[in-house]
Amino acid sequence: MGRESKNTRTKKDASQGRSKEPRPNVSLSNLGKRTFGDTVKEFLDAAKKAGLNVAVFEAERSAERQRWLHAQRLSKPDGVKERSSHQFGTAVDIVFKDQKNEFSFSADHDWKKLGELGESFGLVWGGRWKPPVVSHFQQDPFQIFLVDLHHNRFDAVASCGGCSQCSS
Repeated sequence: MGRESKNTRTKKDASQGRSKEPRPNVSLSNLGKRTFGDTVKEFLDAAKKAGLNVAVFEAERSAERQRWLHAQRLSKPDGVKERSSHQFGTAVDIVFKDQKNEFSFSADHDWKKLGELGESFGLVWGGRWKPPVVSHFQQDPFQIFLVDLHHNRFDAVASCGGCSQCSS
């Protein structure tokens, strides 16, 4: 059940004719306890069922690796001033496997089918960006913000995951 406060109207509000405004419900209990990892696992299962031979190439990323990727011009965020969603644990790179079961970034693969499948799970697909990053999938930043708001913090997190605040 969500939390609602008592009347938040002040005497000044009353004198100015403002109506009572109840406190917004910030409970996430009705949204479920599904995590970003759960979504990615379901997405990967669906991809396999759709005949796509894919696997996670990279998920959570250290600041050191992010700096290295930036230095190689393989990623825009530098890992310090601008952090990648990988550093927050809210992004994965999913890549096709070739006939030798090695990672393959070949344009011959059906990246569009993979991207649209990821989007059907509510993920943001980097293949729609300019320039496109077809292997990149991340959690919708708006969903991350809801969890941050609930916890009164503004560090990105993938999901509440059932903290003591949410499980009570």
